[in-house]
Amino acid sequence: MKFVPVIRPICWIVCSVLVAASFGVMGSSIIGGLLMLSGAIWLCPASWRAIESLTGKSGSSIPVAILSVPLFLLGVHISTTARELVSAPAPALQVKDGDALSKQESGDHPQVDPGALNFFRHIMEQDYLVALSGGKSALNALSMVNPVERMPSSKLARLYEGDDEAVDPFFRGRKLIVTGEVLAVRIDYADDVILELPGANDMFNVQAELHSDPKKFSEPVVEGKYVDLYCTVYGKVSDETASNLYLKDCTEVDFTPDAKAYADNLTEALRGWLRTGGRHIFPTDNAATYFLVSYLAGTQLPPGNPCLREEAPLEECVSSLDKMKASALFESARGDLQRWQEWLGLPTPDDYSQLSSR
Repeated sequence: MKFVPVIRPICWIVCSVLVAASFGVMGSSIIGGLLMLSGAIWLCPASWRAIESLTGKSGSSIPVAILSVPLFLLGVHISTTARELVSAPAPALQVKDGDALSKQESGDHPQVDPGALNFFRHIMEQDYLVALSGGKSALNALSMVNPVERMPSSKLARLYEGDDEAVDPFFRGRKLIVTGEVLAVRIDYADDVILELPGANDMFNVQAELHSDPKKFSEPVVEGKYVDLYCTVYGKVSDETASNLYLKDCTEVDFTPDAKAYADNLTEALRGWLRTGGRHIFPTDNAATYFLVSYLAGTQLPPGNPCLREEAPLEECVSSLDKMKASALFESARGDLQRWQEWLGLPTPDDYSQLSSR
């Protein structure tokens, strides 16, 4: 059999192509691909031994080679069928006369006003700042934002000295506004700036690690200065009964970045809800109603009002509202409230006006 040396490499090349093709079709049909792979794996060595049997050697595998071919072809058939099913277009639904279309298809939902969304963003940013500072805000009433607790460093240290095991789980990781006189400014082993504030006694001061360079603060941080710091409570630096209380990531009391991020996230959530309808993601129906009314109040603003522009400074928006009766905006929004409630499936509150902080 002088052609055996030529047939052998051709056989192995074909078998390699079949194995590669088997892996290629697994994306559309795992079962079809596995059947093709099994057929190819059996076909290669069986063909080799079948060729050797033609030269008179023992170990003929002609039956195995013959049986592996239909197995491979079965895998090809299953894979092709699966691919056709995936690529076939979904059957069109037959809509009979009188069938109700979805709200989005029928186009009966109100259009979302980008300017009103910017107004909503501005007043949510202001509400967040008011809520954190402990002022009167609808976000407080809705239990969506809690005021940041303000506490002298010495009082916090005394709480820890009184019952460390009970106090630490409550305060550790919380952000507080810690106040006190700067007793000393030092640099620790990690080159972090540490302010020493009054502690429970004269022996152990409260250690406040600054988040950034003290030179970047609006006012110099020096010994003898009374400071308000927005810090995360770390806890005691040791397990001893009497030891230093440690605060980390201390910054100036400036909630502006947090308020802007909060307002942006809330605006995106409101935008999605107004466009798609359905169940809202806010904590309560009252909260959803307040946000809806706040948005609708923005639709009552005169053109050119700075609150309608996203890039307008918050102070400029608030100043423009002070020059008009802001409460009248919320009252005027009542005329469009029912239409939106029907679209959103939102129940009508007993007295929505009480939700407004303006």
